[in-house]
Amino acid sequence: MSFWTRLRVQIVLRAPMLLLIPAAGWAAQDTVITKSGDHLVGEIKSLKRGWLVFEADYGDNDFIIDWDKLHYLGSKSFFKFGTTDRRTLTGSFRTDPADSSRLLIEGADGPVSVSQEDLVTMESIKTTFWDQLSASFDFGYSLTKANNLKQTSVGGMFGYKSDKSTATISLQGVNSSQDNA
Repeated sequence: MSFWTRLRVQIVLRAPMLLLIPAAGWAAQDTVITKSGDHLVGEIKSLKRGWLVFEADYGDNDFIIDWDKLHYLGSKSFFKFGTTDRRTLTGSFRTDPADSSRLLIEGADGPVSVSQEDLVTMESIKTTFWDQLSASFDFGYSLTKANNLKQTSVGGMFGYKSDKSTATISLQGVNSSQDNA
């Protein structure tokens, strides 16, 4: 193999890796500081039942942090918040500089200060149309030789989640056939 042929092969094999380098900068850079002084940088995923789910690049699994152990939170990403009085708020957020027991939510209607005790849920909201879509497709086939039972299953789901609404549709089907049954 000539030098130029080897060079072309190397370029073709390594060029796609260059596309992955900018992706590291696209990850959300949310900040969490615990009351013990630990600083975590990564992506805040959600808050449910008093537990904050946080993903960091340097961990294999998500961190699950007790809400009461947090000193500071901040994110420029959009989130949907649910409160104890059944309000729904959307926007980016940070700990209120005037009162560390409150979050300052920066929404379309301006900043709103909410007590951390009043927050029930918090989930990340994607801002582009295509990021708000989700879909899945499942297919299964089973064969039992003893009685020649053949079973095929098909399923699918399509969903859309925005800051105002959520819609999901799913379909499932199963077909079975058996000799002499």
